[in-house]
Amino acid sequence: MNVAAQMLEARSDERGVDHAALALAIDAMHDVVSATTSCADACLSEPDVADKTECIRACLDAADVATALIKVLSRTGPTVQGTQALLGATAKMLAETSAVAASHGDHDKHCRITAETTSRGQQALASLEAAVAAAES
Repeated sequence: MNVAAQMLEARSDERGVDHAALALAIDAMHDVVSATTSCADACLSEPDVADKTECIRACLDAADVATALIKVLSRTGPTVQGTQALLGATAKMLAETSAVAASHGDHDKHCRITAETTSRGQQALASLEAAVAAAES
């Protein structure tokens, strides 16, 4: 069991959201932060760095938003509507980042990995959104 799952199981949670879905989303966002931060750094080292500006910005934005989401999901409380809004916004940010990184993926392995990681992050968020909706009903 990963740390996020252990912490969620060790405490009460007023949201009533499935802990497995929460833990998967938190882990996916950790992967997004790692991949996008590394990708931005790698793009800065490329000889054609001027052509990577959009990718660098998208990656840094995705890393920041994913970090914020990790923090929110790791806390307990009745903030279901706010959580849903943040999930939606993060999923949109990851979709944009995935598209930008994928456009460089043929030439840069780090961009290809980032596109795949942000896509998996979107999938984890979609699963969590379903779990949040189920908890509301």
